Amino acid sequence: MALTSNPPARAVTLLRRRPWTFAAAVLAILVLVFAVGAYAQLGGGAQPAAQPSAPGSPVLANVTYSIGAWTQENRGGVRLSSPTLGLLKSGDVTGWTVSEATRGPANHWNRAGANGVVAEGPAALTPQPSGAGAAAHLSGKTYVFKVTAQNARGASSALITVLAEADAASMGTPSNVDNYPGAVLGSIEAFQASSPNPKSILISRGADRPNGVVLAGFKFAKDVTLRDADPHHPSVVDNVYLANSSHIRVSGIIADSPAAKALFRFGVISSSDITFENCQAGRTPASLHRDTYGFRLDGTKISNITIRNCTVLWQYGGLTADAATHVTVKGLRVRWWHQRGIQLGNVSDWLLEDVVLMSPRTAPGDQSHLDFIQFGDFANLSRITLRRVMMLTADADQGGQGLFAGRNDPTDRLTDFEIDGLAYGGWTPHGLALNGNGGSSRIHNITLLKTNTGDATNAPSIARFSSRGPWIRVVAKEPGNWSGEQVWDHGVIFDDAQAEGFAKPQFQDSLKQFNREIPRGAFLNGDPRRKLESIPFAAWEAMTIDQVIDTYRTAFLPGPKLQNRDGSYSGAFKPNGDWNDQ
Repeated sequence: MALTSNPPARAVTLLRRRPWTFAAAVLAILVLVFAVGAYAQLGGGAQPAAQPSAPGSPVLANVTYSIGAWTQENRGGVRLSSPTLGLLKSGDVTGWTVSEATRGPANHWNRAGANGVVAEGPAALTPQPSGAGAAAHLSGKTYVFKVTAQNARGASSALITVLAEADAASMGTPSNVDNYPGAVLGSIEAFQASSPNPKSILISRGADRPNGVVLAGFKFAKDVTLRDADPHHPSVVDNVYLANSSHIRVSGIIADSPAAKALFRFGVISSSDITFENCQAGRTPASLHRDTYGFRLDGTKISNITIRNCTVLWQYGGLTADAATHVTVKGLRVRWWHQRGIQLGNVSDWLLEDVVLMSPRTAPGDQSHLDFIQFGDFANLSRITLRRVMMLTADADQGGQGLFAGRNDPTDRLTDFEIDGLAYGGWTPHGLALNGNGGSSRIHNITLLKTNTGDATNAPSIARFSSRGPWIRVVAKEPGNWSGEQVWDHGVIFDDAQAEGFAKPQFQDSLKQFNREIPRGAFLNGDPRRKLESIPFAAWEAMTIDQVIDTYRTAFLPGPKLQNRDGSYSGAFKPNGDWNDQ
């Protein structure tokens, strides 16, 4: 049927016969439009950005965010102009007006300034709970505030909708010290006993914390999660520091700032039962500061720590720890670091699993050598396991030793040590250098290959491209430094393996030594060196961490010459790409 400007005859007849039908339809539409408009004004539904009243006036957008119902009086607020809050879209602001709550009890909130009128600046904060609101735990309600921003050219308004989240307390932009339980959630006992539900401490959307987040004395009986109130609008903090605390789960936090106010992005002292999951330390080269590590577990009384699926970028090191026991690190990824990927001293009962360290970088004014993993000098370490660990140069501009375990002095002790799956592709001669061992240990399923990838132009002379290594050195300077049994098997070494001093390691037949020549058929996809070293620096740098891992894994897949008589393979991987485990 051809399109026409006239309605079909049947429709015209129906409207003529039943005029009430058309009138009822119009009335229903008007009611629906009014209801939707009212719903949006009350804070529900999609809320479009408010329009400025004149050119050059501020542009605001409606925002909705959560605040913990247990937030204490005059806490949890953030700057109205905070970029991560999202209220101010553009334009400069000289002053703000925050109305009383148009939804929810108005007496639950304190507004900045006199009757909500305040000049732009540090005091111009979002509404914060009043004493009545804190006492009522905000009643689990939704609150709506009209906010107006003005400058000399005009003004505009928008709505702030605040959702009170039960079983949570918020930390905003601090106006005074808020590192103790009373300032954040009141009574720990009352907070935990309030319901059987999981509890959280929220970092408010839009929070600015240049000195980081410090939790001191937060000793919980069950895990409480520290997280962003809005994961889609994270508030980047300088650092997170947990002191004299227990049962805290730090989840999804980004810790970074050019200021680097502490020697860590995530730090722990005198605490136990702490978990870091899906966190990130650093984002850009501006984050790199001398001696600032992604994670620092330093001091005594540190135990039962878990670091899971976290990333460290552009820090002096990935993780450093001393006197910490019963620590599990899984899925840690460290890229663009200087000094140490991981450094351990005087620790026990550690598991490093599915850890990737890559792309060491130079630091201005620092000519020291680098180590992917170092066990500290004059240290006593026991019951340490490395499982499925990769140490890769990729887009490095300075070489780093693989694993260096102490200075081999009489005071150095490495007891009950195991490596089950390790891949090293790097410049320097030192692949694995282990000191005297005080107990039975096993090092197996390792691949140590010379791969001069990256750019050594500006590297110190001790960390430039080399034709030697990576080799194995097992050293014991004192007779008392060697006891037990140390077995090396199912490994591939580009150079050689040597024992020095009083060391007596057992190098099995399945430990293959190439003496710097890779025979045909040793690797499934040809000589790994040619493939990896042919990749330009810029291409390495543009790769994601996963892409770098896949590139090395593909190059390191074993060929028929690395198969042993019993059918097993030597090296870190199987031909199908799985990790080798004997």
